Amino acid sequence: LRGHVRVRRRRGPSPASTATTMLQSTSKSSTALIPETAKGGIVLAMALYLSNVSFNVLNKQVLEVLPRCPLLNTTLHFAVGSLISLIAWRCKLQPPVSSLPRSSMNTILPLAVLHCAAIFFTNMAVANVNLSLVHTIKAAEPLYAAILGFVVLGSCPSARALAALVLLIFGVGFASAGEASFNWLGFGAAMASNLGFCAKNVLSKKLQADASIDEQNLISLLTVGAFVLGAPFAALLELPALKSCWSELGSGMLPTIFKAVAAGALFHAYQIISIQILYRASPVAHSVVNTLKRPVLVIVSALAFGTEISLRNGFGIGCALVGAYLYGVANSSK
Repeated sequence: LRGHVRVRRRRGPSPASTATTMLQSTSKSSTALIPETAKGGIVLAMALYLSNVSFNVLNKQVLEVLPRCPLLNTTLHFAVGSLISLIAWRCKLQPPVSSLPRSSMNTILPLAVLHCAAIFFTNMAVANVNLSLVHTIKAAEPLYAAILGFVVLGSCPSARALAALVLLIFGVGFASAGEASFNWLGFGAAMASNLGFCAKNVLSKKLQADASIDEQNLISLLTVGAFVLGAPFAALLELPALKSCWSELGSGMLPTIFKAVAAGALFHAYQIISIQILYRASPVAHSVVNTLKRPVLVIVSALAFGTEISLRNGFGIGCALVGAYLYGVANSSK
């Protein structure tokens, strides 16, 4: 027995050495994996903010030159996004879309209409009021989400979410009333954009329940569909205004066209990055990252275009952004 014990001691590691080895391997794996995950999340969040802020600044610069062409500008964004999607499908950078049933196609058509209308109304708002005010009003999107969710899906917001909505509505109204660039056309266009985006999100859930289609392919299909639907109306309604602006500016129009194309690429990139964050992050983390883009946009747009924000505007903007943030956290923690 003693010999047997001695043999076992020679062959097997001691409990202390086993524990030490396990701790070392665990620490190595944790130090190897956690920083990489954190780095990936930070890189995606930075790319999201950078693409979104760059798109909004370029888009505002384009619409300052072409304030009468919001639909043409929107259609150009969809054209660039459609080209990127077709290249991604062709090069197999994106999984190809399998054949969809007729019922799914019937759902994609109204979704494409809503997608086109929502972005058109956003561009109309940007063309008429300050960019910081547009995104303050756009922070009221959860209000429409709550109403449509209750009417269509039967989901009732919690007491915390309702309190956040009250704060949000107060902030938007307070900030809008004291804004020098405020006009009802810009305000109504921003609100219509909120309604369009929320209606699109509700119908998107129905489509994904009826057909197995991922978010990235859905965005690509909606982009192509919105381009096909919007191009004839843009050419019919706004092409004369574009020709008039082009004749006035001459060769000075080319930088504006390049900015519009770059804005379209950045807008499509922003949508794809947002989907990647949705796949990788928890719902709460995604909601926080998505909500924090509003204050970033408000601050950057105020600095980029020299917008003066009074104490009253700042207080209203702060209330609206805090309300949107609290609603996102309350809604994602259900």
